[in-house]
Amino acid sequence: LLQTWASGPAAWIALAAVLISVNIFGVEDRIQLAETGLGVYVVNLGLAAVAIFGFLDQRKEKLQALRTSKSVALRGSTPAQGEVACYERLLE
Repeated sequence: LLQTWASGPAAWIALAAVLISVNIFGVEDRIQLAETGLGVYVVNLGLAAVAIFGFLDQRKEKLQALRTSKSVALRGSTPAQGEVACYERLLE
């Protein structure tokens, strides 16, 4: 997600900031324009990264809450007769 944002919307927003600096504020210094574009790009990526990682962390917590156990192994040294019968029927 971050890579997609970096190559698309973040670049376009930085370019728009440079165009606004030139056309509205009359900035002609190339170094200042480069600093403006790079600054907007970095801030944009930082905010996107915080939002994306926050969303992923929230999603992970919600999925962890849905888990009922961490193992699918049968308990005990011998499986219950009902489970054995069920698996045998499935394998037939």
